[in-house]
Amino acid sequence: NTSAQRIAVYPPTPHDDAIVDSGASAHTLRDDAPVDDKMHEHLQKLVGTPNGATMLSNAHALLKHNLPQPAREANTYPELTYRSLISVGPLCDAGYRVVFDQDKVEAISRNNTIDMVGTRDTTTGLYLTPMNPNAPASPLTNTPTATSNNVYTMSTKVDLAKYHHQSVWSPVPRTWTNAITKGFFATFPGLTPQLITKHLPKSPATTKGHQKMIRQHTRHCMDFDCHRTGSFYDDARAGTILRRSCALQECPIRNGTVWRDRVPRFRALGSLPLQPSIQGW
Repeated sequence: NTSAQRIAVYPPTPHDDAIVDSGASAHTLRDDAPVDDKMHEHLQKLVGTPNGATMLSNAHALLKHNLPQPAREANTYPELTYRSLISVGPLCDAGYRVVFDQDKVEAISRNNTIDMVGTRDTTTGLYLTPMNPNAPASPLTNTPTATSNNVYTMSTKVDLAKYHHQSVWSPVPRTWTNAITKGFFATFPGLTPQLITKHLPKSPATTKGHQKMIRQHTRHCMDFDCHRTGSFYDDARAGTILRRSCALQECPIRNGTVWRDRVPRFRALGSLPLQPSIQGW
């Protein structure tokens, strides 16, 4: 069992992290890797790569980890463009026990101190360790940036068209296809004018968003019982009963029934006052 305090592992980046590699014969570092005591005057080493090419070292350096001198010695290579490689062999030669598990790697000394620790990259499956483990933690550089990502698998073209349509707030299809044709949605995967014209179903949100309300109660007619209208004025010459109050007009059509017509709400023109008119028929 190990009781020593673990070294903090910061989020790795391509420039300051390295792969803990059991297939490398020596520490093989990028030219821009953070190291100590970098010396360009050194005994150059020629190493081979998996594709059969070779690389020539340009400097000798020491790792920044708290390790014995033989376990820190490394060489830098300008041709190395991916991540630096920390070899497991020199660590074991220095008396360390390198333990790999499901999500981390640890270099444990004979005194049960953990002098190197790394985490496993869930994307590549590689074990990574920081090149500068003693760097102070900074919220600006060592805290992962918050991101908001989503990925949806669309099984049909109808689903894809509906998803894109809803993501841009359900515009009118004709307006949208014109914008697509002009290249305003070039970054939307699979979005073409043909997709919208052929596979986009009718959207209730589009209809609701473009409705125009019709003004209500501008003309209201209803059957009305003449016995409940109150006072009437008898005009024997016209043979009608008229009641003018509250801008209402009522005239009998048959015995016991009248029609009531509310005067329309006319819009005033300019500064002229509202002039309702009352007509009978």
